[in-house]
Amino acid sequence: MFRNTILASIAIVTTLFLIVIGIPSHVLGQTSQSISQKNTANQKSNIVTGGANSGVTNSGNNAAVQSNANSGGNAAVNTGSGSCSGTGNHQSIGQSNTANQKSNIVTGGANSGVSGSGNNAAVQSNANSGSNAAVNTGSGSGNHQSIGQSNTANQKSNIVTGGANSGVTNSGNNAAVQSNANSGGNAAVH
Repeated sequence: MFRNTILASIAIVTTLFLIVIGIPSHVLGQTSQSISQKNTANQKSNIVTGGANSGVTNSGNNAAVQSNANSGGNAAVNTGSGSCSGTGNHQSIGQSNTANQKSNIVTGGANSGVSGSGNNAAVQSNANSGSNAAVNTGSGSGNHQSIGQSNTANQKSNIVTGGANSGVTNSGNNAAVQSNANSGGNAAVH
């Protein structure tokens, strides 16, 4: 009995202190946790040549390799009660890769071909084995959990040649390899 009275007194004093320093009562009892991993590659190449015999070989290529690996997790217990029960547990694990690649090649003049140039390649992967685990014994709005993985490759290649004998070989190609693997999960008790 005496122990419960002391614990209740500590909870009341702590709540009053948090309200006095400016934390609104609706935030009390809330747990927010997040693991976020993000990669962004912005690549652009421009090549312009003019005159006869001014070809482009093995130039203006963009390559991006992006990877995220997470084995950590989020764990939370929310025991809020009464009018300060909060809004529960908020947990998220997010992984994202973005590759923006653009290649422009312009040649002018006879015998100004393009070979092995202006190619874009992106390899992107996310691997997660982390989990979200939450227990909410308060009267808040429960547990909100998410695991998100995304890969985006925006690729553009433009090749313009002018003049006789100005062919294009093995150029202006876009390739993207993307993978997401998740063995983590969400577990909640409310």
